[in-house]
Amino acid sequence: VLARRLQETGGELRLRQRVTRIVVQDGRVRGVRVRSGRRGRSEHFLEADFVVANVTPWNLAALLGAAAPAGLRREVLAREPGWGAFVLHLGVEDSAVPEAGADHHQVIENLAGPLGEGNSLFVSLSPRWDAGRAPAGQRAVTVSTHTNAMDWKTLYQTSPATYEARKAEYVERLLTGMERALPGIRRGIRLQLAGTPLTWHYYTGRHLGLVGGFPVTSLLRPAESPPGGRLHLPRSVDRRRGIRRDARCRRRLASPAAGPGPVCLTEVERNK
Repeated sequence: VLARRLQETGGELRLRQRVTRIVVQDGRVRGVRVRSGRRGRSEHFLEADFVVANVTPWNLAALLGAAAPAGLRREVLAREPGWGAFVLHLGVEDSAVPEAGADHHQVIENLAGPLGEGNSLFVSLSPRWDAGRAPAGQRAVTVSTHTNAMDWKTLYQTSPATYEARKAEYVERLLTGMERALPGIRRGIRLQLAGTPLTWHYYTGRHLGLVGGFPVTSLLRPAESPPGGRLHLPRSVDRRRGIRRDARCRRRLASPAAGPGPVCLTEVERNK
């Protein structure tokens, strides 16, 4: 829908293009440098009046390089990384899915446990009428849980075998939790793909494979500010910080969109 609307309004959608640098000259954003494909070596420049960077502050600082404002550089040094996700993508026979019930579930194993690491997980099934996500007679199922992204990176770097063992443990934990909400569904699995935060990082380039916003400690404060400063994502890149001709966005997330009761306050403001 977003792609179609973009094209209807005169926009051009370019796939398999990786932005390697936001080009800033004389304090103004001029465009981006782009590399085609994951293994492409050649780059080309795309001129732009405005650049909207829907990335983490760590990625934004890397894209700006030496042009990154001082406030943004301080933020990436002070802010603790948010959460990653361990995700199972499943193809399941529809006959194994209980007839009655919702297509979206949250399963909590232990109310005293963490809201993540397999203790709390989300299960989403494609609707039976949605032929675009699964072949006839089958359902696409996504099972996910929040997890510490840095732990997975450290484990992979220090002991790949232990990383794989932990991955297998999380697969079993999520399958077991899924069956609490949908008894018997496991017997219908025909396709199973598991991904850690490292998988997310590989395909999206997001810092550490982070997902969603920043973790919250209070419903009254949806976004925690970094120590000694206010939250700027990606407001750090605006004319008050020395770079003009961009879009300024402030986003606060209380939980990922997949969770129940997400709280998202978004303000997009174009610099005058």
